[in-house]
Amino acid sequence: MRLWVTGASGFVARHLVPALRADGHELTGLGLLPSAPPWLPAARYRALDVSDSAAVARAAGEDRPEAAVHLAGQASAAQSFERVEETFAQNLGSALGLLEGLRRAGLSPRVLLVSTSEVYGPQQSAQPVTEGAPLNVVSPYGASKLAAEVVGETYGRVFGMPVVRVRPFSHTGPGQDERFALSSFALQIARAERAGGPGVLHVGNLEVVRDYLDVSDVVDAYRVLLARGEAGEVYNIASGRGHLMRDLLQHLISRSTVALEARTDASRLRAQDLNYMVGDASRLNALGWAPRRTVQEALDALLEWRRQGLRGEA
Repeated sequence: MRLWVTGASGFVARHLVPALRADGHELTGLGLLPSAPPWLPAARYRALDVSDSAAVARAAGEDRPEAAVHLAGQASAAQSFERVEETFAQNLGSALGLLEGLRRAGLSPRVLLVSTSEVYGPQQSAQPVTEGAPLNVVSPYGASKLAAEVVGETYGRVFGMPVVRVRPFSHTGPGQDERFALSSFALQIARAERAGGPGVLHVGNLEVVRDYLDVSDVVDAYRVLLARGEAGEVYNIASGRGHLMRDLLQHLISRSTVALEARTDASRLRAQDLNYMVGDASRLNALGWAPRRTVQEALDALLEWRRQGLRGEA
């Protein structure tokens, strides 16, 4: 299958692109960087702003993609409070530009429109949330992703484009940016180890509960949805299990070779936070997907990646 992956230089793409190529797909990555990321041959990369529908239409006319995974956008909920306009421009603009560009090219490929669990907002009970739950966003990031979902649903209903909306819950693994809590913790631990310790870890709110997946399981979910996801539907990607952030931090600390102390840093606290966010992925499970790795395995891989990164800087 001829595939496009937008946001090809990002965290999830570094895992998804090799998996899709191993599946035998003819893949082209799209991104804002001038050159291809290490996991993609230069000949299979386009430096393209997908919010530019005219540019998308020209590229689509040449590549004729049969499906697209839309990963491009601003991915940090915390950062969205400081960069509201940029968040909407990237998340809503990229979804609209991609879909309109494909339509202008006369194409109607299957589009996996990646949204976020943040669209649910505060959960009303300590039960995994289903796709039919009320939506109540509390961040510019969540609002921008919900707006992109509305665009995707509209292009499906009005123009017949087979759009599959996806709401992944929290996920982590090697390659994740330090703007995200677990990756930041792992980096701080690796730096403390390199310095010989002891060390201080600067942390945010540790009392929240999150449904964390290994990024490889999210990649597997995208592969399943590309093959069997139903156009017009919405799918959660979640484990159905909640983890207290304090416990996840403690797991990382338990793997450290030096003594560590956690201290709350006010700059790491969100203006609006979600105390509990756990998802029900029964709809996706029915297609044959289930997580294969534990969150502890994901954390171990993340910490080792951070350690190797610092060794490479030596």
